Amino acid sequence: MESHLSRSLFVALLLAAALVFAGCGEAGDTTTDGDTDDTEASGFANEDPDVCPVSLEPLPDDPYVVEHEGKRYALCCDGCEDLFHADPVAALAGEYADQFNGGHGHGDHGDHGDHGDHGHTEGLFAVGNENCPMSGEPVEGVTAVHNGWVIGFCCSGCRARFMGDPEANADALLQETGHDIRTQLHAVNNQICPDKEEPAEPQYRGMFNGWVVDFCCNGCVRRFNEDPHSVAEALVESDGTDIRESPGAE
Repeated sequence: MESHLSRSLFVALLLAAALVFAGCGEAGDTTTDGDTDDTEASGFANEDPDVCPVSLEPLPDDPYVVEHEGKRYALCCDGCEDLFHADPVAALAGEYADQFNGGHGHGDHGDHGDHGDHGHTEGLFAVGNENCPMSGEPVEGVTAVHNGWVIGFCCSGCRARFMGDPEANADALLQETGHDIRTQLHAVNNQICPDKEEPAEPQYRGMFNGWVVDFCCNGCVRRFNEDPHSVAEALVESDGTDIRESPGAE
């Protein structure tokens, strides 16, 4: 009888000990989860939680995350990430911000800003690149202007990196489109289509030998691209410009 009671008491003590250890384990797990939640809740060190500190543009729903001196920062694109890694202090100080949208902070990604040598729209000509010259990703409506050429990018970060030295970054565009943005474009500024003698519209535009010519329709642009010399005499007569000669030629 005494032996039976001893065994029962021993089993009860084992069960009690098991419950105690299980409770300790759960408490430990809760503490660990709490620490993780606190880290995640700390968020990012961005001065404005909705704005990329490099480009000063709005953050996407799924931002790029970088760390510096124990702090986490949310960025808007991989281009800003590259700039940040290259010089975190300069990036956080806003030294790259003037390379985005002409330095106007949050702007329309399709805005040409002040990135080119032309302060007006005359003579602007789209390079026509479908891929970002920096990342190789599809163009997403972010543009900049250099020497009169309108260039497309996948993000504002790539635009900023490109505009840091457009001449050195021109080869990717030349390879894809056949256009060399190191060539300065000049506008004929013709008001009349040299093919059909109808009013010219800036949305119908061709380029040859550094000259940008406006036409009245896509058909005229297509014919011009096939044979630019076909309208050369008409432009000499109407505007005094000979597109067969390079701009600035003596």
